Amino acid sequence: MMAPLLRMLGRFTVVFYTVFTLGAFTALYSVLFRLDWPPLSRELSSPPFLGGGDSSDISDPISGSEFPFLSRLCNETEWTEGLWLQCHNGAGPAGLSMRGGLNNLRNRLQTCVRLAISAGAGVIMPSFATRDDGDLLSYDGEECPANLFDTERFERALSVACPQLKIRSCNDTKGLDTTIDAKFRKYLDPSYFNEAFRAAIDDTIARSGVTRREINEKKPLLILYGDPFLAWNYTTSAETNEKKDLFKTLRYNKQLSELGEQIFDSLKQKSSGPIVASTCQGGPPPGEPQENAWALLEEMKSIDLGSGRARRRKGGAVV
Repeated sequence: MMAPLLRMLGRFTVVFYTVFTLGAFTALYSVLFRLDWPPLSRELSSPPFLGGGDSSDISDPISGSEFPFLSRLCNETEWTEGLWLQCHNGAGPAGLSMRGGLNNLRNRLQTCVRLAISAGAGVIMPSFATRDDGDLLSYDGEECPANLFDTERFERALSVACPQLKIRSCNDTKGLDTTIDAKFRKYLDPSYFNEAFRAAIDDTIARSGVTRREINEKKPLLILYGDPFLAWNYTTSAETNEKKDLFKTLRYNKQLSELGEQIFDSLKQKSSGPIVASTCQGGPPPGEPQENAWALLEEMKSIDLGSGRARRRKGGAVV
């Protein structure tokens, strides 16, 4: 008789704690988010953008003392005049662009520079694949990195920190008639470190029937390499400081940074309820600076700014 009674009380105990927990969470949610108060509407004004296409502040001085470890790395590298590296991950119209979320693109761009230093080669700025407006799974266009990053300052910083590294603008392959493909690195393949990438490039050159000694300014060689995402192991290479120096050279596009700061400042202002960005939902506000901002936002819709966590894989590679 006692056993059925205890089982019944046990079921009631579970129900009691479940209802009590749900009630407590509901009350807490109502207090924190003020469900009984109507949401406030607050306009998010866009920042006044700088004129022209160059987002870099050329008055920003850059000193070689800012990048001592990167400078030492470049001084210790044996460079090959006429050897060039172009990185991609098989995206875009010609399969020579990079695609991914904003942080993934940043990693690919910076890692490509580190790989070029390891190979003793110049680097060609990559292009970023853009999505098709009608089919988000299709990457049928490409743009240069300047829409997302301050590439002008990036190149100036690299020219100061690593003057031996020659840089060509986005997709500039003029005069580079001899091109060979390096082995494509799949997503989960081991990263390179120390002299491993240089050895892999030497093997690639040797298989093409050429040696490093034959490569020069008059007989250049372009190597296409994919995929640079997480392709360099700074920890195993004991290059924590070199990594910091390299990462300091690349900043986000100044116009996008200003827009992000403006939105963040607007959202963090004190309010008695959730903020609804009615201006963003209803369309661009009037005025020339705002029109420029909204034009940029419309342009950015074609570029993948996601976290990069959801990637379709084929055969272990990022596709």
